[in-house]
Amino acid sequence: MLNVLTTNIEEVEQYKQWEKMPSLVGSNEAYHLATNWLSRVSVDVSKLNGKYPVHVGQPSWNDQGVITPLPLHCVTWGEGDYQAAKVGIFGPTKKMMGLTIKDESLSTRIFLLVTNQKELIEMTNIPSRLIETNSNR
Repeated sequence: MLNVLTTNIEEVEQYKQWEKMPSLVGSNEAYHLATNWLSRVSVDVSKLNGKYPVHVGQPSWNDQGVITPLPLHCVTWGEGDYQAAKVGIFGPTKKMMGLTIKDESLSTRIFLLVTNQKELIEMTNIPSRLIETNSNR
């Protein structure tokens, strides 16, 4: 699973500020921004669109009986509770709030198989000569 960025949009104290901000993004633009970002991280967007239904939503919140839309946009691909890919967009700035890819078969990147992981983790990139020099100071 690729999780490029996570943002906790559950922070209710920010909702009061956010509800006053205009969203510069509509549903169509949210979809286009999301697919562009997914392409940039090597996701086969045509395969994604062919494999999963897409949903573009804008959450709202209930403050003492008043339901207010937030300037957030969530573009998701999946069925039921499963989301193969999800992109969150903050409407006032048109910036990505989060990007998650659960279906790795959508990636066009070549995966590298590391067979000596333990050795590599134990290695240091600092030459031992440099370590000795620095420890004598």
